[in-house]
Amino acid sequence: MIRFFRQPFVCCLRTGRSFAFGGLLISPIATASALPATVTLGNLSQTYDGSAKIPDVATLPIGLPSQIVYRNLSPNAPPPVSEVVYNDCPNPLALSYLSYSFHGQSLTALGNYIQLGATARKIESCDTILVTWAKASDWPALAAANPAGYYHPITLFIYEVKSTNDLVFRTEATQSVLVPWKPIINPDGSPNNNNGFAFQANIPFPSGIILPERVLVMVSYNTQAAGFSPTGSDGPYNSLNVALKNTYNIAPVGADVNADLVLQIRNGIWYYPSSGWTATSAPMVRLNASSEETITLPTNAATWRATARVSNADYDGTANAILTIQPAVATVTLDHLTQVADGTPKSVAVSTSPPNLPWLTTYGGSTSLPTAIGKYAVHTVITDPNYQGLADGELWLGNNFQSWISPWVVSGSIPASAVGGNEDPDQDSISNLMEYALALNPSTANHGLPDLGLPRADYSSGQLSIIYRKNLTATDLNYQVEVAVEPGNMESWFPAISTSEVLATEGSVQTIRTTLQAPTTDPRHFLRLKVTRQGSP
Repeated sequence: MIRFFRQPFVCCLRTGRSFAFGGLLISPIATASALPATVTLGNLSQTYDGSAKIPDVATLPIGLPSQIVYRNLSPNAPPPVSEVVYNDCPNPLALSYLSYSFHGQSLTALGNYIQLGATARKIESCDTILVTWAKASDWPALAAANPAGYYHPITLFIYEVKSTNDLVFRTEATQSVLVPWKPIINPDGSPNNNNGFAFQANIPFPSGIILPERVLVMVSYNTQAAGFSPTGSDGPYNSLNVALKNTYNIAPVGADVNADLVLQIRNGIWYYPSSGWTATSAPMVRLNASSEETITLPTNAATWRATARVSNADYDGTANAILTIQPAVATVTLDHLTQVADGTPKSVAVSTSPPNLPWLTTYGGSTSLPTAIGKYAVHTVITDPNYQGLADGELWLGNNFQSWISPWVVSGSIPASAVGGNEDPDQDSISNLMEYALALNPSTANHGLPDLGLPRADYSSGQLSIIYRKNLTATDLNYQVEVAVEPGNMESWFPAISTSEVLATEGSVQTIRTTLQAPTTDPRHFLRLKVTRQGSP
């Protein structure tokens, strides 16, 4: 940890290096590390309600500030995308920029404090702009073997900037960058009279370090005067400079933490120039991060990894935990479960609470809508990942009176003039409507059923019942057992207080027994089955 103060004093550096402030050299008198801190995450199971969910953070010592980043661990998590979290690099590049010579100033690093923007925090790469002054004609042998330019290692250091401006090293990356030769002719054909030629270098960070909110980015490379000589002698890298922001008005992503702070490492010493330096003299950088790790507070139902890190300069502590946001419960209601099969696809009506949630319905395990007469198991499930709910039911596709009687008319078994509900074309004293209700054949009286298949009374063990057939494909009928003590008085019939049981089911026909629950004080009762078409009395 490097501690940075606003006035000269003796400080401690974790790296054992010295640095100067205000042009004054400050040397370390000891090596010290941040004190360990314990971080604990709680309230890790919550339920979706549309608001952001935050785990509780406790630290020991108590009350230390912390930063939390999140990663969606769910199988259906959106793929990570790259995001620019800081940028003051111009686009497109100018031919050259005011630059700073590492070779001439005996520097090995130059950096600036920045505040990250956007929300991604898993570092991917960092770009910076360099300026080369070396021409191919100055290095004919090297240029002949390397006409596009020469490779030179560029290193970027990233430090976390604490609230007290203390620095904690986080990561570094080195990339051999192709340094182009300064061209003699500009792209437009005019002579290149610029002091140097600007190019952008990209340094990948494979470590996947999670970035804090405020960082110091240091650009570093070696020259003969400030470090070692890669070729053992004076080389073109001595003419390699760092481009400076200077007075260019660039709208950055993120912000400069302090416009007065620019750090140098000169001859192994951390140094803050005493005059003439501001953030406009800092190197231009572009930080790219992955949304796989983000500071965006989680809202949606998912499994999240929460990583909390103490941001107090004097302590170091990190904790990981799994934050689970459970889906909220939704209600699903099914309707239109009985419909007429007319050859067109049929679907049930689905409503949800909360309303308008997306859902998926299957019929007998298939998403295809049914068309044929029959019954289909219906299963509906909410597909919004923030809600859970499903409903099961059964869709009946059957007949109505017209679709039931039509085949007999088409075949000529029943005259077209005898298709009314009260007509009796087979003259068996059973109307077409009752033939339909009892699943009988309206075209012939000889249907082979005992007592013509009509409802019949049964009295046993002191209980009066009525036994009747029910056509399960008759979707437009209402079946009602009624009771009376004076059968000749039509006004004395009323719905019976009864219990029913299914005696048998054969295909689409059920045999049902309905038993009267009669008061013992009544001397006698009469039962009947009343069948009406929906919408009719």
